[in-house]
Amino acid sequence: QVEVIHVSDAHTPYAESVLLKLRHAGIRASLNNRNEKLGKKIREGQMRKVPYILVLGDKEKESGSVTVRCYGSEKLEEYPVNDFVEKVRDQIRDKQ
Repeated sequence: QVEVIHVSDAHTPYAESVLLKLRHAGIRASLNNRNEKLGKKIREGQMRKVPYILVLGDKEKESGSVTVRCYGSEKLEEYPVNDFVEKVRDQIRDKQ
């Protein structure tokens, strides 16, 4: 459902904390921390049809937010972490 991608290794602790919040909320999530370019990680996620790709960098770390790229959309949206978790949980609940 969600793939977390960080811009550099300096963002790994923040990415891991976001991953834990997602998993505690019952959301399937994974962390892509391979040492590859950001664009390649995003492209691979799109090819695997991951519904949500979260991109985390300095701005997101400082503000406690996530930048979200939805499958099939080029548009990026920024959400506070807890708001994004609630949004995905609501979508999961509506599908059941």
